Amino acid sequence: MAEDLVMPAVLRLHFRAADLGRVRVVGQPAPLVELKTALMLLRRPDRDLVLERWRRRVRRELPAAARPLLDVVASPVRGPAFVDPITADLGSGIEQVVRAPAELVRVGLALAYGDRPMPGWLHELPTSGAARRVLGAAVDSAHAAIVAPRWAALTAQHRAESARLTARIAADGLVAALAGLVPGARWAGGDGLVLVLPYPWPREVDLGGRGLDLLPVGHWTGPVLVGANPDAPTILAYPARVAAPALPAPGGDGDPLAAVLGRTRAAALRLLASEHGTGELARRLGVSAASASEQVAVLRAAGLAASRREGRGVLHGATVLGRWLMDANAADGVAPGQGR
Repeated sequence: MAEDLVMPAVLRLHFRAADLGRVRVVGQPAPLVELKTALMLLRRPDRDLVLERWRRRVRRELPAAARPLLDVVASPVRGPAFVDPITADLGSGIEQVVRAPAELVRVGLALAYGDRPMPGWLHELPTSGAARRVLGAAVDSAHAAIVAPRWAALTAQHRAESARLTARIAADGLVAALAGLVPGARWAGGDGLVLVLPYPWPREVDLGGRGLDLLPVGHWTGPVLVGANPDAPTILAYPARVAAPALPAPGGDGDPLAAVLGRTRAAALRLLASEHGTGELARRLGVSAASASEQVAVLRAAGLAASRREGRGVLHGATVLGRWLMDANAADGVAPGQGR
């Protein structure tokens, strides 16, 4: 899978002056957003071997009670908005899903299926209390299987990404930070404040002075996802660019990657779950700067790491493929996802 998915169109976010003072990072991961994006990733048709291993595991472990949610999240790019309200806890989120307005449910299902036929029970979902209860139970069951086991790692990842973005804003300003939010993001020329981002189809969103909430997502490697609300800030979910800081000791025993990559290179990849400069990476590995640079070059050639210039220096970090490889091969004592 390519690190940067090619998007055929763009999303244009129209800022007003008031919006620039109302941009914030959502304070914690949203459990149902993580769940929906994981299911969308499950449906994505790429043939990446590491992702395919994760998909097989999820499909094997997903309980029968969770299957109705797969009927609802039926598209790899258009996830129904009513199934992932942003809430601090799972219980209130499920309550909002079960009580979602009928029209919101109809619109969400229509966007997810387009011209394809829907399973029969979904035709009853907008108005049937029984069907809503089945969906609520499916959300609870799927969350327990996919998100709950990784919640500590997802929370740590969210904090690390929030810190990275906050530091970038402090160093370079909000405008530059937003332009670097995802690959391909840029500000449009002209007099208006328009942030342009790669997107699967053309879309225009006016923030309307209500602001923008940025939500890093751990279970997602695709384009940004947008939630526009006429009475609240627009939500922009995007793939988290750094991982949870908890890592195994470099070259530690029990690391399955070491058998394939070698101990030092496996340790380097795990350290690159969070971005490091060459000098810091060398210090953490206990090797020379030249040796650390060589390790990064090999990982970069394999598509497992990428480098970017930051001021006068260069930062190295794991790519999406590298993070999924770590996730699929957790070292002893490290939960899956702590290398993402």
